[in-house]
Amino acid sequence: MVVTVAEVERGLRQVDHESRIVSLVDSDSPDLATVPDQWRDITDATTSQARCLAALRLWNTALLEFVPDFAAHLRAELADVRIGRLDHEWVLVYALEHFDDAQRYVLCWIGWDPATFGESAPPQWDGVPQPLRTFLHEVHAGFTAPDEMSFGPVQPRRMGTFAEMNGCPDGVPEWTDVPDSTRLLPLVTTYSRVHGCVSSDLAPGDGVVLHNFALDPPEPVGPMLDHLLCVRFAVAYQEDTD
Repeated sequence: MVVTVAEVERGLRQVDHESRIVSLVDSDSPDLATVPDQWRDITDATTSQARCLAALRLWNTALLEFVPDFAAHLRAELADVRIGRLDHEWVLVYALEHFDDAQRYVLCWIGWDPATFGESAPPQWDGVPQPLRTFLHEVHAGFTAPDEMSFGPVQPRRMGTFAEMNGCPDGVPEWTDVPDSTRLLPLVTTYSRVHGCVSSDLAPGDGVVLHNFALDPPEPVGPMLDHLLCVRFAVAYQEDTD
């Protein structure tokens, strides 16, 4: 698998006009002296394969087992991992080479430095299963598509309830579902704004999918998260590859 730097940079630009764009850091940049210590094996690696292996070693096994379908894509399709900067913060850029029939896509995910988790846990944190808590605390404090919102858990410091997300911190008007909009924490979102949520009001280990301001029946968080992560592979055609 070969993904060029130009393809990675093009993948990072597939965002709306208001989004920030990651800047890749050259391997000989003096700025790398301040890269997070746990990423040293990536900065020292001289091949894309070595960078991928070093990055995958960061991931907690429990999280990979929690989302097995996405983990299979990650292991099979990860073509390169690059060090980047998003404003003043360090990030890793994961570039996957994905084929849908004869069409080839380069899909990028951004993983933030775990040191950027924030001073306190998000609301409804008790509803987040332990494998994902560990990942967000120790591996990446946010892992999303380049729009910083979709197809992976957003930065914990930016997480808020569904009510807060919609500018109604005291509750979405005329909301009748349970859990209440003030007790739902969206973890993962698709481009079509389908949200995978957790809540401490649900049974331990359960989450719920929300779309069009309506909730589906509760289901285990692992399969829910796994499915919504993998939706991106099914809609890759929506991403401009020119």
